[in-house]
Amino acid sequence: MRWVARIATLVYGILILVPFILAFDRLIWAAGTTPAEWFSRLDTYYLSKGAIEFSFEQALVSVLFTTAIGLPIAWQLGRYRWPGQNIIRAVLTMPFVMPAIIAAMGFLSLSGPQFFDIRADPSTYFWTLIIAHAWFNMALVIRFTEPVLSTLDKDYEDQLKLLPGGRSFLARIRNLWFPVLRGPIAAAMTMTFVFSFTSFALIRWLTPLDENLETLMSGVGSSAGIQGYNVFANEIVLAASLIQFAVMLVSLWLLSFLQQRNKNTISQ
Repeated sequence: MRWVARIATLVYGILILVPFILAFDRLIWAAGTTPAEWFSRLDTYYLSKGAIEFSFEQALVSVLFTTAIGLPIAWQLGRYRWPGQNIIRAVLTMPFVMPAIIAAMGFLSLSGPQFFDIRADPSTYFWTLIIAHAWFNMALVIRFTEPVLSTLDKDYEDQLKLLPGGRSFLARIRNLWFPVLRGPIAAAMTMTFVFSFTSFALIRWLTPLDENLETLMSGVGSSAGIQGYNVFANEIVLAASLIQFAVMLVSLWLLSFLQQRNKNTISQ
């Protein structure tokens, strides 16, 4: 049956790669320029100016803010027992499976005149987006770190308390919790970065004055692929999609590496 699995893998790989290759071939044919020119012109067009910087900036800030909020919650859920803990865990992770447009509408209402009434000030748009991303992606931090906290043998900490390197709480964090949790935390941060970097509905509605690569491609994508018509659209889509592809590829590799490294750390 091994040959069946190989054939299935090959067919699936072809189904993934062929549309991808054909799409890029058509865009390159319509653009008629080189990859270097796509990237060099991306920041010269009015529509795409600042899109790369904003994509990385909001994703990085979202990662830090989400981790800062999600990690203490995961610690409480993993280390202690609460009445109705399963319900609490389900409620805290529910936002991740909620449609992004619903989340966007909710935060628009919260920041609108019915509640905090801060929407009239454009300087609040960015931080509204960051809070929305943290609310949306907090489940990643909880799901990656809470199982490790709740399943780790408590004897490890009790034994460490008897040693010089575990007599204080900070020492136990340095010698036990950090080595065990750095992999799950880094994996959660990686996935939070990916989802924030590729965010669409939240950015479209909460920060309408800014474009990230995802909203940018959706705005010009209908004009791409037609030779001689809106050539800039082909260049924008090509450059933006290649950047996103590179970010996704590196993130998936990093996630796999971190999970394997964490498995080795726990087994030791």
